[in-house]
Formats: sequence, C-alpha cells, structure tokens
Amino acid sequence: MAITPNPQRTTTPAADKKAEDFISGGATKAGPPTKTGKQRRIPVQVKFEPTLLQKATEAAPTLGLDRSAFIALAVAEKLQQMGR
Repeated sequence: MAITPNPQRTTTPAADKKAEDFISGGATKAGPPTKTGKQRRIPVQVKFEPTLLQKATEAAPTLGLDRSAFIALAVAEKLQQMGR
C-alpha cells in the first residue's frame, strides 16, 4: 500500500471565515461544559436520502469541515434565515 499525502483543500477566505465563525459560535450553544471548558455535542440520528448525504459528504471538505459540522452549519444557517 502506497502512502500518499492528504489532498489539498481549496477554500475561499469567505468560506474559511464562515466556518471559523460557526465553529467558534457553535461551541457555546451545545450541551453543558466539560472539564476542559468545551461544550459537549449531542449525538443525534438523522435519516437522509443517499444522494443528499453523498453531496454533503463531498461538499464538507471544501469548507474545511467534516460532514457532521457541515450539516450543523447548514441547520444553523437555515435557522438564522428563519429568524430563530
């Protein structure tokens, strides 16, 4: 098995800022703090159509996020649009 370097992720400065803002703000809205002071995330089970999940999986790295953070960001943006 050959060892290959991680692929380069290309992101825009706007996408980087959006992701950083989400990550820094999202940490204060989850569960109670842990011993390290970070907020706990609550695992949930959600069902997706396979093609939608695949698209989310492929799109997440373009923002430097994993799939879970990408989905949380999408939910947070929708709630913000709704004024909640």
